[in-house]
Amino acid sequence: SNRPNVPTLFHGHYNFRREHVVQLSQLISRYLECKPHSIDSNKIYNCVRACVMDLEKNYSDNPEHYFVDMRMLLATCLASTWFSD
Repeated sequence: SNRPNVPTLFHGHYNFRREHVVQLSQLISRYLECKPHSIDSNKIYNCVRACVMDLEKNYSDNPEHYFVDMRMLLATCLASTWFSD
């Protein structure tokens, strides 16, 4: 592989919540057009969906820059090949 030695972003757990939106976006963007087979895109979609629902509920304890981070995550998802239309 020609990939540089970068830190692992996925450890086999799908516990991306409101506090992990940036990490989730980083994971998707790292493999934007070539998702590793070890990552289940349906489970990632469910994480993204849960984050969107939390944004819509506008919880008072949402992270400080949650709206902007969610825009970044959704734009990354749209740019990726991880999800079908």
